[in-house]
Amino acid sequence: EPVVETTTSRLAKSLRNNKVILQKIQVVRKTVVANLIDTRTVEKYKTENNGSHTVYILVEMPKQNISKAIVTQINADKTLYQALANKRSYKKLLAELE
Repeated sequence: EPVVETTTSRLAKSLRNNKVILQKIQVVRKTVVANLIDTRTVEKYKTENNGSHTVYILVEMPKQNISKAIVTQINADKTLYQALANKRSYKKLLAELE
């Protein structure tokens, strides 16, 4: 089962009287399961460090498939859909699928 781990940094601030009193960076890791279809492997790179293997695979797929996957994810998340439904970028994605 293909698994991708994404890492995102979040900047957290505490304010008092409109002044920053505490600032920290929080690293958020999320594992995402994805089944990629209609892809072509462009390049592979594998490295080993202390018995741990890391593999990077660069794949390409048609842009329409990527747009369809993004729209599907947005539509599945009610909060995200409500936030993006009227945005120009979301409408552009929908237009690409027509």
